[in-house]
Amino acid sequence: FLLDYVINSIFLIIGCGLLSSIIGVSSAWIITKYKFKGRKLFEWLLFMPLAIPSYIVAYTYVGMFGNKGTIILFINSLGIDIQKLEMMNIGGLIWVLSFSLFPYVYAASRAVFISLPNSIWESSLLLGASKSRFFFSIVIPLASPAIIGGIFLVCMEVLNDYGAAKYFGINTFTTGIFRTWTALEDLQSSIYLSGILFFLVLILF
Repeated sequence: FLLDYVINSIFLIIGCGLLSSIIGVSSAWIITKYKFKGRKLFEWLLFMPLAIPSYIVAYTYVGMFGNKGTIILFINSLGIDIQKLEMMNIGGLIWVLSFSLFPYVYAASRAVFISLPNSIWESSLLLGASKSRFFFSIVIPLASPAIIGGIFLVCMEVLNDYGAAKYFGINTFTTGIFRTWTALEDLQSSIYLSGILFFLVLILF
């Protein structure tokens, strides 16, 4: 299973890193730069996913959208024939973990966006920059250290996750270490796997 552990862990890191950064950065920018009703409430609610363990999010998500899930049954009751969403795969795990861990990127991005002086925005407008160019050419480069820091924390949590990966049936280093240690009672191999995982963390760091 070693090749599965490596490939799945890399896919999870890349997928969760990308999706978490998209959700976290975009939500932080909207919360920081736009005024709308309920903004103050959403500003703090976006931190809440960190308070819920990822495996609880996984159970809930499958319970709502899986076979005979609450949302699926509700949609079917409206006369719309929809089958269950196939989520018990690595794509579903990336989706669940990303929505559990994006507050790391959101918090880091929000802190930088709040600290940006208005003079940067005014100067870019005077020089003829559009809103999109200002965001991608000025804001993102300035915030990139914070964003990368948030993504790094997401990756560490992904490598650390056991409950959600076990529930989705995805072989990762963490599930492999527990399986080798407890089910196979092979302490030596679990130590080797832990060493490989530690080396992977050092590469990311």
